[in-house]
Amino acid sequence: ECLTNLRINELRIIRYSLIRLFVTNSLFANNMIYALYGSDTYRSRQKLKEIIESFHKKSGNALSLEKFDAEEDEFSKIAAASENQSLFQEKKLVVIERFFTSKKTAYEILKKRLKPWQESKTNIFIFWDEDTSAKKEFKELLKFTEKSQEFKELTPSQTRQFIEKEAMNRKLRLPEKEKGILLERFRNNLWGLVNELDKMLLGSNVSPESVLNKDEKIYNFLDALVEKRNYAPKLLLSLYEAGADEIYIFAAVVNSFRNLLLLKKYVDQPSLLSKIQKEFGVHPYVMKK
Repeated sequence: ECLTNLRINELRIIRYSLIRLFVTNSLFANNMIYALYGSDTYRSRQKLKEIIESFHKKSGNALSLEKFDAEEDEFSKIAAASENQSLFQEKKLVVIERFFTSKKTAYEILKKRLKPWQESKTNIFIFWDEDTSAKKEFKELLKFTEKSQEFKELTPSQTRQFIEKEAMNRKLRLPEKEKGILLERFRNNLWGLVNELDKMLLGSNVSPESVLNKDEKIYNFLDALVEKRNYAPKLLLSLYEAGADEIYIFAAVVNSFRNLLLLKKYVDQPSLLSKIQKEFGVHPYVMKK
């Protein structure tokens, strides 16, 4: 009787595994390479998050996720994630970031794997990158993708619509004057806009750029610098006009990049990230970004 029960349990496990296999394989029926790219990293990040959540939901959480940053990870490690798997092993969603903007990677190595990855029935590959549309190698990648989406910087009218939508999601009622102030201060820097809206939700008031003190101006400048915005020099000039000296600005830049490097290094270790945030006083906005 014990042996009979054991065999029944084994059959149930096999049946369950086959069901999971069928569900996940149905998701892999087509070309499984995606590309998200563009200078608007806020919206591309949100889209990446949306795609990952969608695949997990459709598969009943039968997909395992592996993320790689080409600035940090060797290509051999990335390639190993796509090797053939056993029959009942969970399928993989492989996210590869900054491959085409990284100075470490060699496209010729990747090129040899694109065709097998394109025909894969076991893995989904998502390439996330910044503004790489002008690169010849990236254009070649797009020939192998099932779907691709470019995220260009928003126009002023599109940014206004973004502000209105995000404010509505937070149940914030913004007068036209405050919308104008946000546009003046952040332009199409969506990371900065979202951070400011979150602060307003907690009771903060929005002020025009002209009345900000130097400590507030430095954060606007650092945001623009990290995001490689073309108006960063203008914000730097406004810092000098507010009385900030070179040592103050240099120390702020060094501190900002030190924090970002720390967060990037330990992004997969939540317990360490929490400790770093407390010990170094990293703003929640930086953690979120």
